[in-house]
Amino acid sequence: MTSLVCSIMIKDKLKRFNLNQAINSARANKFAAAKKKKDLEIDLMYLLRPLRDMRLSEKYKVCAHWLVPRLSADLDNLMLKSVFDAMQTMGVLKNDDMHHIVEINHTFENAKIKDQGV
Repeated sequence: MTSLVCSIMIKDKLKRFNLNQAINSARANKFAAAKKKKDLEIDLMYLLRPLRDMRLSEKYKVCAHWLVPRLSADLDNLMLKSVFDAMQTMGVLKNDDMHHIVEINHTFENAKIKDQGV
């Protein structure tokens, strides 16, 4: 059985969650890409600190509602990997494999640049 356990809002620049940005950064300089990934994970752990006492170890459905400043952006380039990695590092999420995350749904809404995020 799956259920909604928590709802979180992360206001951050969408380019930090963009798969193409991550690939281009890794191609240009793998050490810089690793640093960007680590910096994002640290920032996300700070934003996710209200969840630090939660322990999610069952099966969950994830609903990602993206707030995008431009509707011309490719929704398929946005990824939750960094969010799941930060939650695992914090011990909030036991694992982000398919035994635990059984469904991911993405929706989007147009928003002002200052309000972008997921």
